[in-house]
Order: sequence, then structure tokens, then C-alpha cells
Amino acid sequence: MPETNPSRYPQECLMDREKLSRIDKNVDDLTKNFNAFISSEGPFSDVKTRVKVLEEKTEGLWFRVTGIITAIMGIAWFIITKFLGGESG
Repeated sequence: MPETNPSRYPQECLMDREKLSRIDKNVDDLTKNFNAFISSEGPFSDVKTRVKVLEEKTEGLWFRVTGIITAIMGIAWFIITKFLGGESG
């Protein structure tokens, strides 16, 4: 009895092509999802924006803390030189 398979390739090759087709479709779907994730409207863009805002706040906080530390060191230096340094005032 002749085979009813219209392909000239063995059945195993047809199954492999089917698997490759599914893999191709999965890769295409994954690529579309990844592109949507990193797009300007995607969640990655939101994370980048939040990190940038956080960096700006951190930088401002760093300048404030540095200013406070400098002021404290200035006051400490004044106390040391004025009251403990031996200078009679």
C-alpha cells in the first residue's frame, strides 16, 4: 500500500519542521514581548525614569548632607580654637 504522505521527506523530518515552526513562533512572540517591554511606553522606560528621579534626589541629599557636615566641622573647629585652643578672649 502506498503512503498517503504527499511529502517526499520522511515523517520524522516533517515533525522536525513542525517543531522548528513552533520554535520560530515562540522566538517571534518573545521578541515582540521584549520590544514592548523596552519601548518608550513599556515598563522598562518607567523603571529608567524612576531610577533617574531617585538619582537626582540622592544627589541633592548628598549635597545637603555634605553641607551639614561642613557646618558641624566648622562649628567644632570654632569651639576647639576659641575655647580649648588656649586663646584668651
